[in-house]
Amino acid sequence: MKKKLLAMIIAATMAFTLFGCGGQPSTDDNNAAGGAGSAADGADTADGGKIKVGLALDKRDQFTTSLESAVTAKAEELGADLHVVEANKDFATQLSHVQTFAVDGFDAVIVKLINTDGAQEIINAAGSMPVVFVNMKPDESLLEQGKNIYVGSDEHLAGGLQAQYVANYAKAQGLDTVRAVILTGELGQDPTVIRTQSFKDSLTGEYGLGLDVVYEDTAEWDRAKAMDKFVQFMGSGKGYDVVVCNNDDMALGVVEAMKTSGDKKVVCPVLGVDATNIGCQSIKDGELAFTVYQSAKGQGAAAIESAISLVKGESLPKIDKGTVNDDQTIIWIDFEPVDKDNVDQYMG
Repeated sequence: MKKKLLAMIIAATMAFTLFGCGGQPSTDDNNAAGGAGSAADGADTADGGKIKVGLALDKRDQFTTSLESAVTAKAEELGADLHVVEANKDFATQLSHVQTFAVDGFDAVIVKLINTDGAQEIINAAGSMPVVFVNMKPDESLLEQGKNIYVGSDEHLAGGLQAQYVANYAKAQGLDTVRAVILTGELGQDPTVIRTQSFKDSLTGEYGLGLDVVYEDTAEWDRAKAMDKFVQFMGSGKGYDVVVCNNDDMALGVVEAMKTSGDKKVVCPVLGVDATNIGCQSIKDGELAFTVYQSAKGQGAAAIESAISLVKGESLPKIDKGTVNDDQTIIWIDFEPVDKDNVDQYMG
């Protein structure tokens, strides 16, 4: 009982802090929404008021900022009242944000999880509010039609597309075995585990190549950490054919490390995931070789549309470049390969 009372006091305090002074949604227009088909004609409640949706972010990096912009733009288009908060990678803060939205009478909440293990706590904190998990996938057993859903991209495809690029490169170079450096995201997270393993499995299984992982370590999605890790690796003197990274920021850190050491140039293909604007520009500049487009625009737009659909008791929206599973609990947004031949269409 005491724990419950304490949680309510914390949530009420957060509500005053976040919204007592007229908290407003983010207005970052980078990569505005528009990738998802509109299934909701408007965002009004049964009594004619605006549907109130909270967006609880884990942190702000380039991909998350683009995701936020897409949610914001689509919310404005549909007439929803959106409030955005960020937990700076602290799960207790994120949990308090969701409690605050519940106490303040919000209709739904969109959550980019800090820790997928905390999904059940988020659901508990949301109470009667529908929860749309975006980009970070919780255990599927927690998803419930009409209540808790997930919007994201199938991480297996990201690693598979990276493997396809490396296989084509290896064939052109006459390589039977590929010496790879792999830099991963935060350990234990689904995108980290699945992207990395699907790259390895696809390269050795589907494409029948040998794989020699000469160095693998986490750089925690961070550009500066990736640069430091790769500088340390280069000091070992080991040879390598490709560098495969779980996201663009880490890949760009590797590019910077190469450009500031040794030959002062990018000496082999460096691969990322996300097709961020800066990642695409690096491909156009002839530095980054390949990335996989993970549509922050598509995920963000689908997340807010789904939240509105759940509040109104409607089916999940149809998606132009994506699919809804039969259980109406997951919306998959397509991954797409990006290299120098098609990069222009993913910029801006």
